[in-house]
Amino acid sequence: MNGVSVGMIALGLAIFAFGWWRYSVAVKRSEAAAGTWRQVPGTLHEASVREEVTWDTDNDRVTEYHPAVRYSFQANGGEHEGSRAFLSRAKFDSERDAKAWQAKVKPGPVTVWHDPADPANCVLEVDRPTKAALFVGGAFAFFLIAGALLAG
Repeated sequence: MNGVSVGMIALGLAIFAFGWWRYSVAVKRSEAAAGTWRQVPGTLHEASVREEVTWDTDNDRVTEYHPAVRYSFQANGGEHEGSRAFLSRAKFDSERDAKAWQAKVKPGPVTVWHDPADPANCVLEVDRPTKAALFVGGAFAFFLIAGALLAG
């Protein structure tokens, strides 16, 4: 095996390790929130999906769908406002998922999750992180390692 092959294998393993670490941190954050955060009644004032269009390096159009919410709730003797819909994700995986969420979420009474130590840290849903990023990182690492082994 030559130096380039060894470097590609090391890079692939580093990418996979970083992806696994990020996923593990997100899972721990989700589990901690589900175990220690409190649920309180709140009022959802606004709920929509914001469409964001960008262009990638190949000049292809990329459309992302982000939840946009505004809600209020009482905690620790005070009134608080929040704007995060989910704990682990900031956007939807597809337009279909965004539309399905928007169809079921309407202004009115909701349940709000909040950190009792910091009520400003709040969400409407304590979700688990998806494994999509971990899968992509693992696949990228696999191809780097396989390419290095075949090359060397």
